[in-house]
Amino acid sequence: MPLLAESNQTEYNRHKFPAGSAGRAGGSVFGGRFCSAFAGLTQLGVFPLTTKACATYEDVDLILRLFEMRREAKLREARDWFGKSFKVKTLEEYNQLCPLGSEPNAYYRMVTSYWEMAASFITSGVLHQELFFESGGELLFVWERIRDVLPALRQANKSPRSLQNLQRVAEAYINWFNERSPGFYEAFSQRVRG
Repeated sequence: MPLLAESNQTEYNRHKFPAGSAGRAGGSVFGGRFCSAFAGLTQLGVFPLTTKACATYEDVDLILRLFEMRREAKLREARDWFGKSFKVKTLEEYNQLCPLGSEPNAYYRMVTSYWEMAASFITSGVLHQELFFESGGELLFVWERIRDVLPALRQANKSPRSLQNLQRVAEAYINWFNERSPGFYEAFSQRVRG
């Protein structure tokens, strides 16, 4: 089914999927997959970070906008640098690789703040978590690269909440993978962390 113009989407949903239909097979524009998954987690007492039962056109639009932002030239350079170069485990290694005022420091901040922003959309309930997880694997890659040094960075900067949204979403993402593909996360983590 082609995506509808944004102005028509709400009206379409109101007629096609009356109140209370979320969770039934075919109860969303995604064939019920996300609604059913949410209903299953609810029955098990496991709740995702977002409380949205079904992904919406607005969720899809936001994910596409996030993808477009990642294509910006400077952010693309930063992401390339991060993937190739950022493998630090300690504060000393971080300070050596990313001294204050350096281009690597700017690249680190650009990559991590981008993913912190994207994660905040999920933790605040603006973006559908499971839909994001279907294509947002780079967030987990970034988490794997920063997770060892992050506690020391938080302490050194007296910023205990630094990148907390990224951490929360990454931890939920790990649980999501462990439920769907046992063993995938461990293999991914080992490959990414070296």
